[in-house]
Amino acid sequence: MNQDTWASVDAYFSEKLIRPDDGLEAALRASDAAGLPAINISPTHGKLLNVLARTMGARRILEVGTLGGYSTIWLARALPPDGRLITLELDDHHAAVARANLRAAYPNLPLIVSISGPIGFVGLLVPHAMRRLVGRGHGVLIAASAMAGAGFLVASDTLARMVGGDLEVPVGIVTALLGGPVFLVILLGNERRRSAGASA
Repeated sequence: MNQDTWASVDAYFSEKLIRPDDGLEAALRASDAAGLPAINISPTHGKLLNVLARTMGARRILEVGTLGGYSTIWLARALPPDGRLITLELDDHHAAVARANLRAAYPNLPLIVSISGPIGFVGLLVPHAMRRLVGRGHGVLIAASAMAGAGFLVASDTLARMVGGDLEVPVGIVTALLGGPVFLVILLGNERRRSAGASA
């Protein structure tokens, strides 16, 4: 099945199963007008995410990659009144467009947008630490690094929120402060072992 057929099938299901929605269509138009890439999910995929979140009884949702906030709106509509959704977007322009779209869709709800720069030391520190714990087998190492990296980021974000008070401390600062010294210890340990092996 080629891409044109997939697109036709998706369009058919969207027409038959998805009701017209001014809020979602406005988000798509605003994203297109702002020059965002047309890589948002389709309406049927958005409905699927919504149904899955409702089926699970989700109260908290984490979305990685906001783009213009189209999928975010679909997910937000699945949450109960006291639910919480966190969506992460690295591109400042995308985040600004998503912020406007979310405010238009939910004008009376509190919306907090935090823009952070690249997160340092995670890709350097975590795989080195995991190699010490699980060995050098790539299959296990990749899985362990992914889980440990996620845990490291969650811990860093929690610490940033605890020490910052009303100030939003960028998580990249925390990862650098935590990861820098640990990475230095790993490097020094490797150097000591290399020196010991050379002298032996």
